[in-house]
Amino acid sequence: MFKAICSFIGKNKPEICRNTNFKNGKSQDSRDNVEKTFDYENEEDLAEAKKQFDEYENTLEGMEQRAHGAEIVLGLLIVFIINCICFQFCKIHNRKRREDDQQIVVNDTVAQYFSLAKDETQASQMTS
Repeated sequence: MFKAICSFIGKNKPEICRNTNFKNGKSQDSRDNVEKTFDYENEEDLAEAKKQFDEYENTLEGMEQRAHGAEIVLGLLIVFIINCICFQFCKIHNRKRREDDQQIVVNDTVAQYFSLAKDETQASQMTS
């Protein structure tokens, strides 16, 4: 969908459309084109890889930044709390509905009882 929208935009494309090469599926940003392989058993290469990664992380802004552990835990906690609230609302709704249904059944039963009692008194008055 994103590719389709960007392909229809004429000369004044937004920066995100200009920075993405859809033919190869790669970014045209010069920082992303550097490909160096590191030997992760070598301490110097490991330190250099960490340094480059940290530099790249510092250039990211806003939603491009990686989520930290605390942010992930907070997000999961919020989702859990929202699920618990929805579950409680469902229980409350079902309990109220069950009580209303029970009240209707009780009212019908009482009405039938009084109807039968009235019929019996009328029948006994007719026989006497």
